[in-house]
Amino acid sequence: MNNLLFSILFLLLLAFAKGASLQNSSTKDSFYARISNELGTKIIEKISNLDIKEHGKHSGVTRESIRKAHFNSSYEKCYLAFNNYNKNLFEGDSAQMILSSFTEIGDLGNYERCKSIPQAAYYILQLNITHLPIELRVGICFPEQCTQDMLNLIAGYFSDGTGKLVRKVAEMQEIDMLIEHNVTLQTHFYHPDTRNKLVSQQNSTVAPIALTVVGVFFLLTVVASLTSMQLAQKRLKETKQRIIEQEKLERLKNNTNDESNQYCIDPFERTTKATVDAQPVNYSECTSRSSRATTEFQLETQKFAPGKFITENDRRNMVLEDYQEERGLAMKYLNCFNISKNLGEMLKTKRSKEDDEELEVLEALKVLLFCWGVICATSLYVLTSSGRNIPILLKFFSQYDFAFISAGNLVPEAFFFMIYFFSFIKINQYYDRKGVLRTKNYLWLFLYRVLKMAPLYYFVFLIGWALLPLASNNINWFGTDRLFHDCDSQWPYVLTFLNTYFPFFTQALRGCFYWPYLVPNDLQLYIFFPIWIIVYRKNKNAFLALMLVLQLVGLFIHGFIGYYYNLSVGIMTLDDYYLWSYQFNKAHTKVSAISFGLTMAYIYLRILEYRKSNDDGKKKNFKIIDFMHKSTIVTIFLYLYSILIFACITLIVRSANDDAYSWSRMQNTLYTIAARPLLLTVIMSLLLIIFMGKGHIAKYLMTSRIWLPLSNLTYAGYLIYPIVIGANFYASQRAFFITNPSIIFAMLSNIIICYLGALVLHIFVQAPIDRVLKTTYQVVRNSRGSLETMSEQGSLLEPNEITKL
Repeated sequence: MNNLLFSILFLLLLAFAKGASLQNSSTKDSFYARISNELGTKIIEKISNLDIKEHGKHSGVTRESIRKAHFNSSYEKCYLAFNNYNKNLFEGDSAQMILSSFTEIGDLGNYERCKSIPQAAYYILQLNITHLPIELRVGICFPEQCTQDMLNLIAGYFSDGTGKLVRKVAEMQEIDMLIEHNVTLQTHFYHPDTRNKLVSQQNSTVAPIALTVVGVFFLLTVVASLTSMQLAQKRLKETKQRIIEQEKLERLKNNTNDESNQYCIDPFERTTKATVDAQPVNYSECTSRSSRATTEFQLETQKFAPGKFITENDRRNMVLEDYQEERGLAMKYLNCFNISKNLGEMLKTKRSKEDDEELEVLEALKVLLFCWGVICATSLYVLTSSGRNIPILLKFFSQYDFAFISAGNLVPEAFFFMIYFFSFIKINQYYDRKGVLRTKNYLWLFLYRVLKMAPLYYFVFLIGWALLPLASNNINWFGTDRLFHDCDSQWPYVLTFLNTYFPFFTQALRGCFYWPYLVPNDLQLYIFFPIWIIVYRKNKNAFLALMLVLQLVGLFIHGFIGYYYNLSVGIMTLDDYYLWSYQFNKAHTKVSAISFGLTMAYIYLRILEYRKSNDDGKKKNFKIIDFMHKSTIVTIFLYLYSILIFACITLIVRSANDDAYSWSRMQNTLYTIAARPLLLTVIMSLLLIIFMGKGHIAKYLMTSRIWLPLSNLTYAGYLIYPIVIGANFYASQRAFFITNPSIIFAMLSNIIICYLGALVLHIFVQAPIDRVLKTTYQVVRNSRGSLETMSEQGSLLEPNEITKL
């Protein structure tokens, strides 16, 4: 067994030998000799002593009897087989298997070559480093006589020794930033097929439910789309027949020079489009079948405004809607799953008709911030996958361009800023129309918000938890388990939006549906919204004072957490073990972002009042806003402030990424306090430039309709982005080789795949559910006249889609 352990340790050393080429025998021998002479023998002796001590402690037998027992047990076959396999470790297939760690597919070794070796089995040696979301994996080809239980026993014996060995190798290879002095490692052996099967079996009870849900949504979409097409074709045929009869009547009228014109549409043979003139219909003048057909057709066309051109598409929509009315309520709900209608939902803006077009700049900001977040997440998730040269990624972050990427962890604050900025404006508009915000009105708002966000949230959770482990059987696929880790016990907290506090601690990049924490955060904080509205309506000065207090409280929370837990700005340090749970996914850490968003909403509402005021009123009541509108210096200052501050907060972290411990505890705390509010002030400055009518080019670019479909897909993309990134890395049998082009390509491809996945979710799930909610509200409104009209409620609720990131 000592030969077996020594070979494992040696293979482990090969995995850490960054960039080394073992094709040269002299390099191989020198590296082997240096390491084995310094550490190999001592660690093997320690493991051997642990072996005897562990067995002897329980059985009281001698060292010699233990050795005999090993040879008389099932371990004998593994031991002898490995000795035979290990005779020519650096020749033939064995050598190719090992050397492929540096020449072919990285630390996972050559899986196909191992499978071709007679009586061999492929295993993955995984090292879990405490306090770091990083796992180092080495592919090893063992004799098939060595079972999983045998290897687990071996792994437990030398975990401590492995930690010391790894630290020594890390020091030699100058990657000590990755392996700190007090790190410990847990060693595991996994047979990929067995491990994948185990992970998939954990979800065996949930998978049928998930498959049923997927099948129902897919079937409804297909049936609705085909049914709508069939009904439209049938109705169009009937309409064409009516048009023919109409033309006959027109020719008859022209021939007889009848002066009493009771028809409202010109013959289609005269022009490609017809103008509809709404006229009263006199049934008493029409008694023939043709006249009745003409009158019916006339009634149908009168729903259009006078003088409107009827295109072929208009006629199709009109026909389909009429036919649905005839078919009743069931057809209305079925039509909610129509693909063509759902695609049209992507082009709808969230602002109301009375809102200025400038608010659509938020759509562009959503898309840009989402892309920034995805490229940041891609760079971090590389560390959780199998990579041939993972330590090089840490050096990439010391570059200025990757420093900007790592600053993407500030994106959630910007999203909360936009959510509360837009929501406050819309609720205030509702208050202006109604004059009051009653409790039942707010409860309707909160319920509608939950119903808009929860279904897709639940759908992605169910499908990801149940079906993701079954999606592939590649050697590294079991790594996707970190995305839905321990969901068997934590799913009730996910469904009740309490998973950010129960459990209170969640390890970074590992947990049960841990990443979409902005959804529960938003719902947890939305219950306080009436307070902001009431204070604002009662006393605007008190509102500003309250916002100032909230900003200070938010800064204190970030500063206290950063200083107390000694959180580091530099990436991948042991001190950041608590960063995710205490700094990111808790609702109380978003207080500062909320206050900035509400403050910006207050400023925008004042700008709207300024626009309605006359010149004397502007000078008297809006002195500061009037000065900002008329001053070019203010505009230049806001531009320069935005550029310089943004560059500062994103690029200053380069030195911390290069050497995380070069920053003092106070420096880390000050950056933690200042970075988030400074980023929000940059966004506020850009919005002010546009709202004051100064940034014409920026407004033109950021209010383009091209942002709308991407913005409407952002919420679905946010829910699936770790699944997309994880599947991208875990689905390959080849370890990821990190270079500047490869990591940039991975970032861009993840953005594209996220939006494609979001498009599928939008068509089959998100848009149908939204339309079902609207249809239900219409039905309830029609049956209960006391409810508010759908148009009034819709203008308020519909823009809250901004919460869908």
